[in-house]
Amino acid sequence: MKVLVLPRDENPYQGSLYGAMEERDVEVRYLDGPTSSQTGNLLALPFLLMWHRACGVRLLHVHWVHPFLVSWARGPRARGVVQHGFELIIAFADALGYRIVWTAHNLLPHEPVFRDDAAARRVLIARSDAVIAHSRHTACELEGWGASRVIVVPQGVDGPVVAARPVRCEARRDLGIDPERPVVVFFGNVLAYKGVDLLLDAAAALPSNVELDVLVVGRCRDRGLRADLAARAILAGERVQTHFAFVSELELARYLAAADLAVFPFRAVTNSSSVATALGAGVPVIVPLLPELDDLPDDATVRYQPGSEGLIEALGAASRLDPQARAGLRIGAERYAEEHTWAAAAAATRSLYAEILDPSTAAKPNARCSAGESATSPVLR
Repeated sequence: MKVLVLPRDENPYQGSLYGAMEERDVEVRYLDGPTSSQTGNLLALPFLLMWHRACGVRLLHVHWVHPFLVSWARGPRARGVVQHGFELIIAFADALGYRIVWTAHNLLPHEPVFRDDAAARRVLIARSDAVIAHSRHTACELEGWGASRVIVVPQGVDGPVVAARPVRCEARRDLGIDPERPVVVFFGNVLAYKGVDLLLDAAAALPSNVELDVLVVGRCRDRGLRADLAARAILAGERVQTHFAFVSELELARYLAAADLAVFPFRAVTNSSSVATALGAGVPVIVPLLPELDDLPDDATVRYQPGSEGLIEALGAASRLDPQARAGLRIGAERYAEEHTWAAAAAATRSLYAEILDPSTAAKPNARCSAGESATSPVLR
């Protein structure tokens, strides 16, 4: 089975997913352009699609559309041209006989790509033979967008791959963190929707007698956002440490070993690799009460009412957790990681590929939504 993947991305998701598939059974090819020019590579896509189709590839798996975010397309008219090109590419792939799968990592791009991202999404959905969602809530939303076949394939969970994970006391010593104070960490690419500003403001608003340290780790490419966050961190005082840069897997393992919980104060989200990584490392998470996060395990998740007050309350509650409660949450995270493996995600995706290429093997979809269906969990008080 040959699968053509668009695009190749630095996000570890693709490497983890396809790395768990048997290479002799699934041959993965990336729709990489032949030039150093992003625009040139987009113009080459029709020819690449024809070439791979002639080589026997029958399935195109679309993950993200950010390759179409070109530097010269900043105005509405230029973005409209790029959007039309994207829609023609998808239609051309369909006409060539590709079966198309889209994984809805996000319902809409975090950063606008086209003149009308919603319209471009609907075109992609209409051309897709199946859409993969990572949660039940997202699956229901996709059906509302017109997707006729949606399946839920939870993202696999794994922590940093290191030979030996640091122990808590050594990690804290290396990072210069008090060995006794509770610590929460945010990590991942720093983007506006992730709400790091909300976290820093909440840390600044904590009473001085609250014992809690906050670590913020991750690359921030937006200079204006980075400057704003640095100023907020100064106002938050000594309880906050920031490191706005890329960190290696070994460095990330050290931060996770030092942390009691990982905090992700999303303004909005569809799916998060960082949350999965935290749980895979046995670190429970603090997240807002968003329906997209309902599938996270109750026994490893602290949820709060979205907004500054809710986040401040959650941080305060995290500071008061006793060792037994923290250990219970960590056990819940470890259990979730054991149950949500990349092998399982790869097997479900491989099965979907087979069913699309041979409809006679199709199973019933697993993403039906009933009225009023929702998954809920308690909010930590």
